[in-house]
Amino acid sequence: MANAFPDHPFWNYSLRLYAQPGVQEASLTLQDEHGLDVNLVLFCIWCGMEGPGELTADELNQAMAVTGPWQADVVEPVRTIRRTLKHNPRGADPELIQVFRPRVQALELDGEHVEQLMLAALVPLQRGAQSRAAAQANLLQYLDRCAICAGSVASELAMRILDTASGLTDNNQDRG
Repeated sequence: MANAFPDHPFWNYSLRLYAQPGVQEASLTLQDEHGLDVNLVLFCIWCGMEGPGELTADELNQAMAVTGPWQADVVEPVRTIRRTLKHNPRGADPELIQVFRPRVQALELDGEHVEQLMLAALVPLQRGAQSRAAAQANLLQYLDRCAICAGSVASELAMRILDTASGLTDNNQDRG
């Protein structure tokens, strides 16, 4: 079955950015070691670089309120199943797990996709100036809400993703 999700520039941007060297590793560290929602990190960057620009405090609060339960109740349980099956088939034939686990992984990715569409619905596609400064302001606002201090490992990883995003945007503009 073909992907039935509506096309959206935020999802497309996220796929391009996540595929860049070092972004996946930094994102997983932010998620697993610092408890950040990678979709919110990507959302902050996309809004600033290619979306509506700088997020208001209310928009970020709403984004966090909408995605928190989705992550906790939908995405994280599926992720737990996928990770558990990677090393422990729970009594199932390992060959069956080799068929089943990729389906669980696809379901997890679909959950992430739904979350991104939920986030994208909260803001207009374009509103204000797009810039690295707007993306950084969004990201710093999110990190602050998560009690991540400037200069911390998590902050540095998030800024590294932002630096990669800046290069991605510069490369796209060079081709245009």
